[in-house]
Amino acid sequence: MFGGGKQRPAAELRAEWSRELSLGAVELVAGRRVVARVDHEGVLLVARDLFVAWAHLGFADGSDPEPGLLLPKVPGTLTLTVSRPWWAEHIAGLTGRPRRRAERELKQGWARPTVPVVSRETVPVETFAEWLSAEAVTRAPLPDRFCLSPDPETSVSDRDTNRPVPLDRLPISHTLRDRIAAWGAAAGEVPEEQRILETTWEPFWTEGRPLAADLETETGRSAAVWADCPDVP
Repeated sequence: MFGGGKQRPAAELRAEWSRELSLGAVELVAGRRVVARVDHEGVLLVARDLFVAWAHLGFADGSDPEPGLLLPKVPGTLTLTVSRPWWAEHIAGLTGRPRRRAERELKQGWARPTVPVVSRETVPVETFAEWLSAEAVTRAPLPDRFCLSPDPETSVSDRDTNRPVPLDRLPISHTLRDRIAAWGAAAGEVPEEQRILETTWEPFWTEGRPLAADLETETGRSAAVWADCPDVP
């Protein structure tokens, strides 16, 4: 259980959260309220009674509340980016105000449910969100659909959540893994002033399509480059 008091170093918090999760569960607490509870199945946003399984979690963003004397000057927030198809199914089961809220949280193509974090003391929401995002990459199963976009760090992601998929987790040949890595590394050499030009990336999409086809063949799961994924923002 974590919240309030003097904030500890981020690395220390992340290590302790990981140990706690290996033993059962971790709770992020603001005052006397549990904001989120994470276990081996996924994360629960307690105030909304919203449970997101690891398979549907992309990543998390957090802002720490700014402490005040009686009330926080600025409330913090914890926001999850979740699978768009899963969120559409979730919305279909809602009515009234909860449905309108869920529909508003489908912004710019992403599904992003949010909970406020209100406390008189600092709560390490930003660090918690970073840790939760890293756990999602490690714990989520392989996605049903891949999106390829050239990047030196991660060229493969879950098409539905934008969660990065490390190459070493993919059940593919060393040859294909090296080809995807080289494709991403080449993108890292593109000068900054050329990155905003669509023409800069056209050769990458051309080179990436055979990679996507081979990824689909070797994994048995759908794969496409970002330019061929109109549903991905």
